[in-house]
Amino acid sequence: MVTQHQIGNRSTGLSPMQQIEIILHEYDTLRDEAIENVGRQQGFQTLVIAGLIAFLGVASDQGNYYLIVSLPISIIVFASLEGVRQFSLLAKARYLTVLEDQVNELARKELLTWQSSLSVGVQMLRFRIEGTKTRRPAVNTHLFVASIYPISLMLIFVIGIILGSVYLDQNLPLSSPVLGLSVILYIVVLSSIMGLILYSRLTHEDKLLDAYEEIVREARGVHVPSQVPNPPNNSPDRGISSS
Repeated sequence: MVTQHQIGNRSTGLSPMQQIEIILHEYDTLRDEAIENVGRQQGFQTLVIAGLIAFLGVASDQGNYYLIVSLPISIIVFASLEGVRQFSLLAKARYLTVLEDQVNELARKELLTWQSSLSVGVQMLRFRIEGTKTRRPAVNTHLFVASIYPISLMLIFVIGIILGSVYLDQNLPLSSPVLGLSVILYIVVLSSIMGLILYSRLTHEDKLLDAYEEIVREARGVHVPSQVPNPPNNSPDRGISSS
């Protein structure tokens, strides 16, 4: 006789073993996709940095201030796209965490722990090594590449702002007061946009990920690990009951 299992208030009609097999199939598929996406991200980041450095060198060598003035704008676009890409990866990591907890809850044993407890990740400019109590994993990525990309992007942005301001000051056919105001607006507007991008990622990214994880847990009927109910005392076996 197959023992059925209930998640939340819903009866699945499947035994814990059958549910675990289905969840593990989804888990393996999503984890393979996450690893593949991380590899693509690292290649993209390397190409972006190399391209921006080459762009800056060519523009400076040719004295084309239009290109240099537009460089910080290009970096803002790349930073925005990178924020969306990174959030997508982090959200997938949170989803994988929920799947791990669901398998562990069904098995009544810590079978899967990598993504939810032991992963090492980078989020923006700070490193995070996850412990068993934090339960907030980032995608397991190459630490050096992941950390040098935002730092390099910011350095090129600052250099672009400085050079762009100098070129505007030297080449715009405007009177001194208007020229000075134009340069100040150029610096303030672009710096404010980049600062807003950084601030939103550093302060709101975790909150959005927490909200997303809560929605996923509620939809799948998965408890947070500290709230996983203990099995009945009269159950002689804490493992998976399949027959």
